Amino acid sequence: MEDLEIKQEIERTIIAFFTEMNGWEIYCEDIDNNPDLSEKEKTELMKLKISSIFIQFCTSKDRKMGLPNCLSWGLEGSYKYDPSKETITDIERVTKNKFHVYTCIEKGLMKELHCYVCVCKSNKWLIDSKKRKWGDDTKWSNIYL
Repeated sequence: MEDLEIKQEIERTIIAFFTEMNGWEIYCEDIDNNPDLSEKEKTELMKLKISSIFIQFCTSKDRKMGLPNCLSWGLEGSYKYDPSKETITDIERVTKNKFHVYTCIEKGLMKELHCYVCVCKSNKWLIDSKKRKWGDDTKWSNIYL
């Protein structure tokens, strides 16, 4: 497969991931505000949905401090994943089976930059990790998906 085709496939994966994650954040907000559910029921519903998203889009590895184990999401107007606000700026091959996907979120005068590390596992491109830096920072910091 040519690099252009791989990049297009990875771009589709990233955008679909953003869309699913944004839907999950909206879902969590709705569930969290449902007075008919216990805290345990809310947590179980949220974890079930996020686990299915991670199975579909992310590598299988222990993520003790991040999703899907530790539930954390944004609220309306400040979702962590918003495909209308986070734009892909570049996709770069690192090795045969690894690409970096660079994105940008405009936050007023500041820019939040992300780097999603995508790897090929069983002929499928999956998100392995995420890094972030602000504006003019020179170093990337590892953050949780």
